Amino acid sequence: MVRKIIHWIALVLPLGLASCSGFQGKEPDAPLVVFGDGFFIEERNVITWRWMGDKLPREQGPLPIEGIVNLLNTKKEMTLKIVGSVPLHAMPKSPAMKIVFNGETLDEFVPLEGQLEKVYTIPALKQTKEEYSELRIATNQFFIPAERDKKSKDHNRRAFQLTKLTWAEKEGDIQAADLGNSAGPAAGPQKTGSRPWVIV
Repeated sequence: MVRKIIHWIALVLPLGLASCSGFQGKEPDAPLVVFGDGFFIEERNVITWRWMGDKLPREQGPLPIEGIVNLLNTKKEMTLKIVGSVPLHAMPKSPAMKIVFNGETLDEFVPLEGQLEKVYTIPALKQTKEEYSELRIATNQFFIPAERDKKSKDHNRRAFQLTKLTWAEKEGDIQAADLGNSAGPAAGPQKTGSRPWVIV
């Protein structure tokens, strides 16, 4: 009987210590990608996407429309890949778009076709000393679904449909090839402060 009790204690005690050590000041890994102002919640159908835009009225909403994404600093050279769709068919003309990383312009262009794919190499020195770097995607054109479809009740300004954003050491890193985490409530464009936060 005594031998059984000692055996039971030998099994249970390490499990208890392991459980305690797992909760002592240990935080979950920081997400690679956190979406901020200017992005709506993730949507799914056959594909997954996020709309970049806002809920401001056509007459009062400023231009350009900007979407902010926070990217985890890794102290390593990283590959940034942006894939999406520009709704040229719904806009009066092709938009002027700009990609800005930590205040420095990576690219300025006018898309000539709806499908967009951009890849950039970001050196470690271009990343900030804070936890996250800031990526801004800007465009000077948008459309309002309710103005094109009488059955639609969507009066939001929509500018860019993001289908993939990859932030990885290698372009083919599947682990990072997703749309990241939301930085705010699940309704409307996401909000972020000076430091990104996520809902767990």
